Amino acid sequence: MVFAFAVLQFFVLPKDFLCQFGYIREAMSNFDASLPLPAIHWLGNSNIARVQSFFAGPNQLASFCLIVLFLALGGGTRSKYLNWLAASLSLLVLVLTFSRSAWLGGIIGLSLFIFLIARTNIKLKAGILGFGIGVLAVLAYVLKARFYEIFIRPSSSAWHWVSLRDAWHSFLSTPWGIGLGKVGPASQWLKNAFISENYYLQIGLETGWLGLVFFLLPILVLLWEFWQKQNLKTKAVFCLFLSLLVSSFFLHTLADGVLAIYLGLSLAWAQTNIEQ
Repeated sequence: MVFAFAVLQFFVLPKDFLCQFGYIREAMSNFDASLPLPAIHWLGNSNIARVQSFFAGPNQLASFCLIVLFLALGGGTRSKYLNWLAASLSLLVLVLTFSRSAWLGGIIGLSLFIFLIARTNIKLKAGILGFGIGVLAVLAYVLKARFYEIFIRPSSSAWHWVSLRDAWHSFLSTPWGIGLGKVGPASQWLKNAFISENYYLQIGLETGWLGLVFFLLPILVLLWEFWQKQNLKTKAVFCLFLSLLVSSFFLHTLADGVLAIYLGLSLAWAQTNIEQ
Protein backbone atom coordinates (compact mmCIF):
# COMPACT_ATOMS: atom_id res chain seq x y z
CA MET A 1 0.00 0.00 0.00
CA VAL A 2 2.75 2.45 0.98
CA PHE A 3 4.75 1.89 -2.20
CA ALA A 4 1.73 1.66 -4.49
CA PHE A 5 0.43 5.00 -3.24
CA ALA A 6 3.89 6.55 -3.63
CA VAL A 7 4.06 5.45 -7.27
CA LEU A 8 0.56 6.82 -7.87
CA GLN A 9 1.64 10.11 -6.26
CA PHE A 10 4.46 10.53 -8.73
CA PHE A 11 2.86 9.30 -11.95
CA VAL A 12 -0.94 9.63 -11.62
CA LEU A 13 -2.39 11.66 -8.74
CA PRO A 14 -2.51 15.48 -8.61
CA LYS A 15 0.39 16.92 -6.67
CA ASP A 16 -1.94 18.46 -4.07
CA PHE A 17 -3.98 15.25 -3.60
CA LEU A 18 -3.17 15.03 0.12
CA CYS A 19 -4.66 18.49 0.70
CA GLN A 20 -8.05 16.76 0.76
CA PHE A 21 -6.97 15.00 3.96
CA GLY A 22 -5.79 17.96 6.04
CA TYR A 23 -2.34 18.53 4.56
CA ILE A 24 -1.37 22.01 3.43
CA ARG A 25 -0.25 22.67 -0.11
CA GLU A 26 3.27 23.82 0.70
CA ALA A 27 5.48 24.50 3.70
CA MET A 28 9.04 25.68 4.03
CA SER A 29 9.78 22.86 6.42
CA ASN A 30 7.86 19.92 7.85
CA PHE A 31 9.64 20.65 11.17
CA ASP A 32 7.21 23.52 11.83
CA ALA A 33 5.06 22.15 14.63
CA SER A 34 2.49 24.95 14.29
CA LEU A 35 1.47 23.86 10.76
CA PRO A 36 -0.11 20.72 9.31
CA LEU A 37 2.13 18.47 7.27
CA PRO A 38 2.97 19.71 3.77
CA ALA A 39 1.41 17.83 0.87
CA ILE A 40 4.13 18.81 -1.58
CA HIS A 41 7.89 18.80 -1.26
CA TRP A 42 9.33 20.32 -4.40
CA LEU A 43 12.64 19.13 -5.76
CA GLY A 44 14.73 22.29 -5.62
CA ASN A 45 13.36 24.90 -8.01
CA SER A 46 11.86 22.34 -10.38
CA ASN A 47 8.24 21.31 -10.84
CA ILE A 48 8.96 17.79 -9.64
CA ALA A 49 7.27 16.76 -6.39
CA ARG A 50 9.10 14.30 -4.17
CA VAL A 51 6.91 11.38 -3.06
CA GLN A 52 6.10 10.91 0.62
CA SER A 53 3.23 8.37 0.53
CA PHE A 54 1.64 8.16 4.01
CA PHE A 55 4.73 9.45 5.80
CA ALA A 56 5.45 12.94 7.13
CA GLY A 57 7.88 13.65 4.32
CA PRO A 58 10.10 12.17 1.60
CA ASN A 59 13.08 11.58 3.89
CA GLN A 60 11.03 9.51 6.32
CA LEU A 61 9.65 7.45 3.44
CA ALA A 62 13.18 6.99 2.06
CA SER A 63 14.35 5.54 5.39
CA PHE A 64 11.38 3.15 5.37
CA CYS A 65 12.36 2.10 1.83
CA LEU A 66 15.83 1.20 3.06
CA ILE A 67 14.36 -1.00 5.79
CA VAL A 68 12.11 -2.90 3.38
CA LEU A 69 14.87 -3.17 0.78
CA PHE A 70 17.41 -4.82 3.07
CA LEU A 71 14.88 -7.04 4.83
CA ALA A 72 13.75 -8.28 1.41
CA LEU A 73 17.35 -8.92 0.34
CA GLY A 74 17.85 -10.80 3.58
CA GLY A 75 14.94 -13.12 2.86
CA GLY A 76 12.20 -11.37 4.78
CA THR A 77 9.56 -13.73 3.38
CA ARG A 78 9.69 -17.37 2.35
CA SER A 79 8.92 -16.47 -1.25
CA LYS A 80 11.89 -15.24 -3.25
CA TYR A 81 9.48 -13.65 -5.73
CA LEU A 82 7.83 -11.59 -3.00
CA ASN A 83 11.26 -10.60 -1.73
CA TRP A 84 12.36 -9.40 -5.16
CA LEU A 85 9.04 -7.59 -5.67
CA ALA A 86 9.42 -5.82 -2.32
CA ALA A 87 13.03 -4.96 -3.10
CA SER A 88 12.09 -3.63 -6.54
CA LEU A 89 9.26 -1.44 -5.28
CA SER A 90 11.26 -0.12 -2.33
CA LEU A 91 14.19 0.79 -4.59
CA LEU A 92 11.92 2.49 -7.11
CA VAL A 93 10.18 4.54 -4.42
CA LEU A 94 13.53 5.32 -2.80
CA VAL A 95 14.59 6.90 -6.09
CA LEU A 96 11.37 8.93 -6.28
CA THR A 97 11.89 10.40 -2.80
CA PHE A 98 15.01 12.19 -4.09
CA SER A 99 16.50 11.87 -0.60
CA ARG A 100 20.24 12.34 -1.08
CA SER A 101 21.14 11.17 2.41
CA ALA A 102 19.13 7.96 2.00
CA TRP A 103 20.64 7.42 -1.45
CA LEU A 104 24.13 7.73 -0.02
CA GLY A 105 23.34 5.39 2.85
CA GLY A 106 21.68 2.94 0.48
CA ILE A 107 24.61 2.92 -1.94
CA ILE A 108 27.09 2.26 0.86
CA GLY A 109 24.88 -0.42 2.41
CA LEU A 110 24.15 -2.18 -0.88
CA SER A 111 27.79 -2.09 -1.94
CA LEU A 112 28.83 -3.68 1.34
CA PHE A 113 26.03 -6.24 1.13
CA ILE A 114 27.13 -7.30 -2.35
CA PHE A 115 30.72 -7.57 -1.11
CA LEU A 116 29.69 -9.73 1.87
CA ILE A 117 27.69 -12.22 -0.20
CA ALA A 118 30.01 -12.27 -3.23
CA ARG A 119 32.10 -15.14 -1.91
CA THR A 120 29.16 -17.41 -1.11
CA ASN A 121 26.39 -16.52 -3.59
CA ILE A 122 27.54 -15.50 -7.04
CA LYS A 123 24.02 -15.75 -8.52
CA LEU A 124 22.60 -13.36 -5.93
CA LYS A 125 25.48 -10.97 -6.54
CA ALA A 126 24.82 -11.02 -10.28
CA GLY A 127 21.10 -10.51 -9.71
CA ILE A 128 21.62 -7.52 -7.46
CA LEU A 129 24.13 -5.97 -9.86
CA GLY A 130 21.77 -6.44 -12.81
CA PHE A 131 18.90 -5.08 -10.79
CA GLY A 132 20.97 -2.06 -9.81
CA ILE A 133 21.88 -1.37 -13.42
CA GLY A 134 18.21 -1.53 -14.36
CA VAL A 135 17.27 0.91 -11.61
CA LEU A 136 20.02 3.30 -12.74
CA ALA A 137 18.64 3.13 -16.28
CA VAL A 138 15.14 3.99 -15.04
CA LEU A 139 16.62 6.71 -12.88
CA ALA A 140 18.46 8.24 -15.83
CA TYR A 141 15.25 8.24 -17.88
CA VAL A 142 13.10 9.78 -15.13
CA LEU A 143 15.59 12.39 -14.02
CA LYS A 144 16.93 13.33 -17.46
CA ALA A 145 18.39 16.85 -17.24
CA ARG A 146 17.53 17.44 -13.58
CA PHE A 147 21.00 16.73 -12.22
CA TYR A 148 21.44 20.22 -10.74
CA GLU A 149 18.17 20.21 -8.80
CA ILE A 150 18.64 16.64 -7.64
CA PHE A 151 22.21 16.63 -6.40
CA ILE A 152 23.17 20.28 -5.90
CA ARG A 153 20.00 22.03 -4.67
CA PRO A 154 21.80 25.24 -3.60
CA SER A 155 19.20 26.48 -1.10
CA SER A 156 18.82 23.12 0.62
CA SER A 157 22.56 22.39 0.62
CA ALA A 158 23.37 25.85 1.98
CA TRP A 159 20.88 25.39 4.83
CA HIS A 160 22.40 21.99 5.67
CA TRP A 161 25.96 23.26 5.82
CA VAL A 162 25.09 26.35 7.86
CA SER A 163 23.14 24.22 10.34
CA LEU A 164 25.99 21.70 10.59
CA ARG A 165 28.55 24.48 11.12
CA ASP A 166 26.52 26.15 13.86
CA ALA A 167 25.80 22.84 15.56
CA TRP A 168 29.46 21.83 15.49
CA HIS A 169 30.58 25.11 17.05
CA SER A 170 27.92 24.78 19.74
CA PHE A 171 28.94 21.18 20.40
CA LEU A 172 32.55 22.20 20.95
CA SER A 173 31.59 25.05 23.26
CA THR A 174 29.11 23.10 25.42
CA PRO A 175 30.84 19.87 26.53
CA TRP A 176 28.10 19.07 29.07
CA GLY A 177 25.23 19.60 26.63
CA ILE A 178 22.30 21.98 26.67
CA GLY A 179 19.50 19.60 27.66
CA LEU A 180 17.13 17.08 26.15
CA GLY A 181 14.63 18.31 23.61
CA LYS A 182 16.51 21.50 22.83
CA VAL A 183 17.99 20.26 19.56
CA GLY A 184 16.44 18.48 16.59
CA PRO A 185 12.79 18.05 15.61
CA ALA A 186 11.55 18.29 19.20
CA SER A 187 13.02 21.78 19.51
CA GLN A 188 10.47 23.05 16.98
CA TRP A 189 8.00 23.21 19.85
CA LEU A 190 10.24 25.82 21.49
CA LYS A 191 10.57 29.46 20.49
CA ASN A 192 14.12 29.05 19.18
CA ALA A 193 14.37 25.84 17.22
CA PHE A 194 17.83 24.33 16.80
CA ILE A 195 18.15 21.95 13.85
CA SER A 196 21.63 20.45 13.63
CA GLU A 197 20.97 18.42 10.44
CA ASN A 198 23.03 15.66 12.04
CA TYR A 199 21.62 13.16 14.53
CA TYR A 200 24.95 12.60 16.29
CA LEU A 201 25.43 16.31 16.84
CA GLN A 202 21.88 16.40 18.19
CA ILE A 203 22.74 13.74 20.78
CA GLY A 204 26.03 15.44 21.60
CA LEU A 205 24.41 18.84 22.04
CA GLU A 206 21.60 17.46 24.19
CA THR A 207 23.65 15.16 26.43
CA GLY A 208 27.21 16.44 26.08
CA TRP A 209 30.35 14.69 24.98
CA LEU A 210 29.99 11.93 27.57
CA GLY A 211 26.39 11.30 26.57
CA LEU A 212 27.42 10.94 22.94
CA VAL A 213 30.03 8.35 23.89
CA PHE A 214 27.48 6.31 25.85
CA PHE A 215 25.10 6.59 22.89
CA LEU A 216 27.67 5.35 20.36
CA LEU A 217 29.14 2.49 22.39
CA PRO A 218 26.09 0.16 22.22
CA ILE A 219 25.77 0.89 18.50
CA LEU A 220 29.39 -0.10 17.88
CA VAL A 221 28.97 -3.26 19.97
CA LEU A 222 25.84 -4.19 18.03
CA LEU A 223 27.54 -3.57 14.69
CA TRP A 224 30.46 -5.74 15.75
CA GLU A 225 28.14 -8.56 16.81
CA PHE A 226 26.31 -8.52 13.48
CA TRP A 227 29.57 -8.25 11.54
CA GLN A 228 30.78 -11.53 13.03
CA LYS A 229 27.71 -13.48 11.90
CA GLN A 230 27.72 -15.28 8.56
CA ASN A 231 24.07 -15.83 7.61
CA LEU A 232 22.27 -13.77 4.98
CA LYS A 233 19.73 -12.20 7.33
CA THR A 234 22.27 -10.74 9.74
CA LYS A 235 24.37 -9.43 6.85
CA ALA A 236 21.30 -7.66 5.44
CA VAL A 237 20.33 -6.13 8.79
CA PHE A 238 23.93 -5.06 9.40
CA CYS A 239 23.96 -3.22 6.07
CA LEU A 240 20.52 -1.75 6.82
CA PHE A 241 21.71 -0.41 10.17
CA LEU A 242 24.84 0.99 8.56
CA SER A 243 22.78 2.71 5.84
CA LEU A 244 20.62 4.49 8.40
CA LEU A 245 23.66 5.45 10.46
CA VAL A 246 25.21 7.04 7.37
CA SER A 247 21.99 8.88 6.58
CA SER A 248 21.98 10.22 10.14
CA PHE A 249 25.10 12.24 9.40
CA PHE A 250 22.95 14.54 7.25
CA LEU A 251 19.49 14.31 8.82
CA HIS A 252 17.80 13.52 12.13
CA THR A 253 17.01 10.08 10.72
CA LEU A 254 16.93 8.09 13.94
CA ALA A 255 14.88 10.76 15.72
CA ASP A 256 11.77 9.63 13.85
CA GLY A 257 9.67 7.48 16.17
CA VAL A 258 8.11 5.27 13.49
CA LEU A 259 11.47 4.56 11.91
CA ALA A 260 13.02 3.76 15.29
CA ILE A 261 10.30 1.16 15.92
CA TYR A 262 10.80 -0.49 12.52
CA LEU A 263 14.57 -0.51 12.99
CA GLY A 264 14.26 -2.01 16.47
CA LEU A 265 11.98 -4.75 15.16
CA SER A 266 14.42 -5.45 12.33
CA LEU A 267 17.33 -5.80 14.75
CA ALA A 268 15.28 -8.07 17.01
CA TRP A 269 14.22 -10.19 14.02
CA ALA A 270 17.84 -10.72 13.02
CA GLN A 271 18.84 -11.51 16.61
CA THR A 272 16.09 -14.14 16.84
CA ASN A 273 17.46 -15.81 13.75
CA ILE A 274 20.94 -15.77 15.29
CA GLU A 275 19.70 -17.59 18.34
CA GLN A 276 17.88 -20.20 16.27
